[in-house]
Amino acid sequence: MLSLQAASQNSVDGILDHFFELYGEEKTDESVDYIFETNQYLLTAQQQIISIKEKLKTITSLIGQYYGYDKVIQKEAGSSYVLVRCIVRHDRQPLFFTFVFYKPDQKWQLLTVRFDDKLDDEEMRELKNVIQ
Repeated sequence: MLSLQAASQNSVDGILDHFFELYGEEKTDESVDYIFETNQYLLTAQQQIISIKEKLKTITSLIGQYYGYDKVIQKEAGSSYVLVRCIVRHDRQPLFFTFVFYKPDQKWQLLTVRFDDKLDDEEMRELKNVIQ
């Protein structure tokens, strides 16, 4: 697992693919652990990690089967900072994930992640711009 994690940290897509692979296997706790393990400095935020796991388990139990994810927005600031928004497809309704990654040297690491069942006003405007 460690070699897979190290290899996937060479790209944002690799991290996302592995995260959603675990997520799709109904291993939401493991997917959260994996993505937070990409950044050693986030591992001290155990209460936040536990809270994210609980919220994710609760919401995914309500919205049904997982079918995949689509990256809908990717913004880069230089070569070391990337924001990615994904629509995660479920039976009942989608979830929207926002990830921010940072690459201080050789490996990408998570800075922030959030998810919700709706987009805020700014995200809706951005998505409309992408669709048009």
